[in-house]
Amino acid sequence: GEGCNLRCNQGFGDCDENAANGCEANLSTLTNCRACGNVCGTANATATCGAEGCVLRCNQGFGDCDGDAANGCETNLTTSDTNCGACGVACGDRSSQTGVAHACTAGACLPRNDTCDGAQVIDLTAASPIRVPASNRYARRERGTPCTEVNSADVWFRFTLTRRELVYVDTASMSWDTVLYFATGCNAPLQVNVESSESACNDDIGSFCKTSGGNSQIVAVLNPGTYYVVLTGSGIDVGDGFLNVQHIPLGNGSVQEYPLGFFEGLNFLSGTISSTSGTAGTCGGNGGEASYWWVECPNSSGGRFIATTCSPVNQGFNSVLYLRHGDGAPEACNNDNASCPNGPQTSAIDTVVRRGGGIHALTLDTFDTAGPATTFELRSAYPYFEATLR
Repeated sequence: GEGCNLRCNQGFGDCDENAANGCEANLSTLTNCRACGNVCGTANATATCGAEGCVLRCNQGFGDCDGDAANGCETNLTTSDTNCGACGVACGDRSSQTGVAHACTAGACLPRNDTCDGAQVIDLTAASPIRVPASNRYARRERGTPCTEVNSADVWFRFTLTRRELVYVDTASMSWDTVLYFATGCNAPLQVNVESSESACNDDIGSFCKTSGGNSQIVAVLNPGTYYVVLTGSGIDVGDGFLNVQHIPLGNGSVQEYPLGFFEGLNFLSGTISSTSGTAGTCGGNGGEASYWWVECPNSSGGRFIATTCSPVNQGFNSVLYLRHGDGAPEACNNDNASCPNGPQTSAIDTVVRRGGGIHALTLDTFDTAGPATTFELRSAYPYFEATLR
């Protein structure tokens, strides 16, 4: 009254639950392996039905990371950020360790900016300074450097300028022996004026900055375009930390290095300003300009800075003076200096440069939007000493 009762021979099963055809299924197949419905998947694998069940032999670069034989070797071990190179190897662990995003590339957890093509973008439309996490701990070496014979793994950064700017990068926060350099392309290190303080590649800033050891510092006047910053280690050094990135717009006029260290800081600067405007201060400046820049060591003590256009040469010249800082300090800007006997249209600033490394730029601008080329005389003192400008 209860119907057929089947007792299947070993190795067979009634998988269609149709008693009329008995135990029709061979339980050594890939669709019914040792049990009805136990499928051995063949995705990215060679599958066999063994004595204990499905046996998967994964194709190279794949793994059965979910333990489900039915979908074969489902995981691509060359690209999976959670199973990179082997099941359970997560690139997120390295990201947490270094503070830098890592991704699975060819089966290895590498920084996302391990290559020039994957260079991390630094947004130089953001206010200066910019703090950029960086690590070459798990990177690979892609290029040599233009200023060292031996370097370790490198990582890449990229930025784009829409105007001429002074750009500075240092590794002062890092505790390992670094190397930095600018490049204009993946195989094109930047070339700069070797007679100035511009530095397109630097190994040890300690060679001219006291107590800075193996840290690096690069600075350059750059025209509009796209540039790269490459961080690597000297010898075999690797590590983590932050890049300190600073930038200051310089305008379209003449750009010269500010002469530090002459006659107790006193400088007499002169030249000609054209009528084309490229930048303006917070207090004005819509005409042509001339800029003077300098770079400080990370251990710089800073000091008082004074500049004035109060000179008979500048009578009738409606000047604007402003001092900008890459470290984020407020701009010092002055349009009219009422105390100057040569006329109120002259300018004067008296401010303080903060301690620490970075860039600064003094700009002499013209208030008017147009006019002929103007000859100027500018007096400035930094570091300021009493009686310097008397």
